[in-house]
Amino acid sequence: MKAAKLDHLDAQIQLFDDRKRHGFNRTPDCEFGHRSVGGKASRYSRGSAHLSYFVRGYPDGSICIWDYRNARHPVMKARAKWAESIVHTSFAGSKIACFGTNTLTFIDNSGKAL
Repeated sequence: MKAAKLDHLDAQIQLFDDRKRHGFNRTPDCEFGHRSVGGKASRYSRGSAHLSYFVRGYPDGSICIWDYRNARHPVMKARAKWAESIVHTSFAGSKIACFGTNTLTFIDNSGKAL
């Protein structure tokens, strides 16, 4: 499985299964994303994968978790109460670490900041 990050409005993450066909010149096997409202997109933002889940933060302060098995809609969608954009997210045990420009915030699996 190979992942590609794009500057697409709705599908920033695309997954390609090499067991089916090689190359990226085809329709992705799975694609998902979140249209960030009012935030300026950053090409340096990063997400994180764990088992069948993928988490990513966005410039508008929102965090989304998708399940690869059903990526049509996020499993969890939360909006942070801080005004800072999220540039990197990572699974940290049963919590999610959200890195902003000058902050580090942990949220639980219900989307509440700890």
